[in-house]
Amino acid sequence: MARVALAAGVPLLAICRGLQVVNVLRGGTLLQDMDEMPGALGHHRHHVHQLSVQPGTLSSSVVGEQVEVSCYHHQCLAELGEGLVVTARSEEGVVEAVEIPDGPGWFLGLQWHPEDTWAEDPQQLGVFQSFVRAAAQR
Repeated sequence: MARVALAAGVPLLAICRGLQVVNVLRGGTLLQDMDEMPGALGHHRHHVHQLSVQPGTLSSSVVGEQVEVSCYHHQCLAELGEGLVVTARSEEGVVEAVEIPDGPGWFLGLQWHPEDTWAEDPQQLGVFQSFVRAAAQR
Protein backbone atom coordinates (compact mmCIF):
# COMPACT_ATOMS: atom_id res chain seq x y z
CA MET A 1 0.00 0.00 0.00
CA ALA A 2 2.84 2.38 0.82
CA ARG A 3 4.42 1.78 -2.60
CA VAL A 4 1.14 2.57 -4.38
CA ALA A 5 0.40 5.67 -2.26
CA LEU A 6 3.89 7.09 -2.75
CA ALA A 7 3.88 6.46 -6.51
CA ALA A 8 0.43 8.00 -6.94
CA GLY A 9 1.19 11.05 -4.81
CA VAL A 10 -1.51 10.15 -2.29
CA PRO A 11 -0.79 11.93 1.02
CA LEU A 12 0.86 9.47 3.39
CA LEU A 13 1.52 9.81 7.10
CA ALA A 14 3.79 6.93 8.19
CA ILE A 15 3.98 6.49 11.96
CA CYS A 16 6.52 4.28 13.74
CA ARG A 17 6.45 0.90 11.97
CA GLY A 18 4.90 2.64 8.97
CA LEU A 19 8.01 4.81 8.72
CA GLN A 20 10.18 1.71 9.01
CA VAL A 21 8.19 0.00 6.23
CA VAL A 22 8.63 2.98 3.90
CA ASN A 23 12.35 3.15 4.66
CA VAL A 24 12.87 -0.55 3.84
CA LEU A 25 10.60 -0.27 0.79
CA ARG A 26 12.94 2.42 -0.55
CA GLY A 27 16.07 0.32 0.10
CA GLY A 28 16.93 1.49 3.61
CA THR A 29 17.77 -0.63 6.63
CA LEU A 30 16.75 -0.83 10.28
CA LEU A 31 18.71 -1.04 13.48
CA GLN A 32 17.06 -4.06 15.08
CA ASP A 33 17.76 -3.10 18.70
CA MET A 34 18.26 0.52 19.72
CA ASP A 35 20.00 -0.57 22.91
CA GLU A 36 22.94 -1.54 20.68
CA MET A 37 23.38 2.02 19.39
CA PRO A 38 26.63 3.75 20.30
CA GLY A 39 25.80 6.10 23.18
CA ALA A 40 22.45 4.42 23.79
CA LEU A 41 20.59 5.48 26.90
CA GLY A 42 19.57 1.94 27.69
CA HIS A 43 15.97 0.85 27.31
CA HIS A 44 14.22 3.21 24.88
CA ARG A 45 10.62 2.30 25.50
CA HIS A 46 8.64 5.00 27.33
CA HIS A 47 11.55 7.42 27.06
CA VAL A 48 10.36 11.05 26.75
CA HIS A 49 12.80 13.27 24.91
CA GLN A 50 13.18 16.46 22.88
CA LEU A 51 13.66 16.49 19.13
CA SER A 52 15.39 19.10 17.03
CA VAL A 53 13.52 19.67 13.77
CA GLN A 54 15.21 21.00 10.65
CA PRO A 55 13.98 24.55 9.90
CA GLY A 56 12.21 25.12 6.59
CA THR A 57 10.88 21.56 6.32
CA LEU A 58 7.39 20.13 6.27
CA SER A 59 8.13 18.73 9.73
CA SER A 60 8.97 22.15 11.13
CA SER A 61 5.87 23.67 9.54
CA VAL A 62 3.82 21.01 11.34
CA VAL A 63 5.42 20.77 14.82
CA GLY A 64 7.93 23.62 15.00
CA GLU A 65 11.69 23.36 15.52
CA GLN A 66 11.51 21.65 18.93
CA VAL A 67 9.02 19.01 20.00
CA GLU A 68 8.75 16.62 22.94
CA VAL A 69 7.87 13.02 22.08
CA SER A 70 7.71 9.62 23.72
CA CYS A 71 9.70 6.69 22.38
CA TYR A 72 7.94 3.30 22.48
CA HIS A 73 10.02 1.36 20.00
CA HIS A 74 13.16 -0.74 20.05
CA GLN A 75 13.96 -0.45 16.32
CA CYS A 76 14.85 2.64 14.31
CA LEU A 77 16.14 3.63 10.90
CA ALA A 78 19.78 2.83 10.16
CA GLU A 79 20.56 3.52 6.49
CA LEU A 80 18.07 5.81 4.78
CA GLY A 81 16.04 4.64 1.82
CA GLU A 82 16.23 6.38 -1.54
CA GLY A 83 14.83 9.91 -1.58
CA LEU A 84 14.23 10.10 2.18
CA VAL A 85 15.60 13.17 3.96
CA VAL A 86 16.00 13.35 7.74
CA THR A 87 14.11 16.30 9.18
CA ALA A 88 14.22 15.52 12.93
CA ARG A 89 16.54 13.66 15.28
CA SER A 90 16.56 12.94 18.98
CA GLU A 91 19.38 14.14 21.22
CA GLU A 92 20.85 10.63 20.89
CA GLY A 93 20.91 10.94 17.09
CA VAL A 94 17.94 8.67 16.34
CA VAL A 95 16.13 9.57 13.12
CA GLU A 96 12.67 10.66 14.27
CA ALA A 97 11.18 12.27 11.13
CA VAL A 98 11.76 11.99 7.40
CA GLU A 99 10.29 13.50 4.27
CA ILE A 100 10.52 12.95 0.51
CA PRO A 101 10.99 16.51 -0.75
CA ASP A 102 11.09 15.48 -4.42
CA GLY A 103 8.16 13.05 -4.18
CA PRO A 104 4.92 13.47 -6.09
CA GLY A 105 2.83 14.02 -2.97
CA TRP A 106 2.71 14.94 0.71
CA PHE A 107 4.70 12.50 2.86
CA LEU A 108 5.71 12.65 6.49
CA GLY A 109 7.30 9.74 8.33
CA LEU A 110 7.47 9.91 12.13
CA GLN A 111 9.13 7.48 14.52
CA TRP A 112 7.03 8.72 17.43
CA HIS A 113 3.29 8.35 18.12
CA PRO A 114 1.44 11.68 17.81
CA GLU A 115 -1.86 9.87 18.37
CA ASP A 116 -0.91 9.31 22.01
CA THR A 117 -1.03 12.97 23.04
CA TRP A 118 -2.86 14.86 20.29
CA ALA A 119 -5.76 15.75 22.60
CA GLU A 120 -3.54 17.74 24.98
CA ASP A 121 -0.59 18.68 22.77
CA PRO A 122 -1.23 21.16 19.92
CA GLN A 123 2.02 20.17 18.21
CA GLN A 124 0.86 16.56 17.93
CA LEU A 125 -2.62 17.63 16.83
CA GLY A 126 -0.91 19.69 14.13
CA VAL A 127 0.47 16.49 12.58
CA PHE A 128 -3.05 15.21 11.91
CA GLN A 129 -4.41 18.59 10.87
CA SER A 130 -1.66 18.94 8.28
CA PHE A 131 -2.28 15.42 6.97
CA VAL A 132 -6.04 16.01 6.69
CA ARG A 133 -5.44 19.32 4.84
CA ALA A 134 -3.13 17.55 2.40
CA ALA A 135 -5.69 14.80 1.84
CA ALA A 136 -8.50 17.32 1.32
CA GLN A 137 -6.42 19.23 -1.25
CA ARG A 138 -5.64 16.01 -3.11
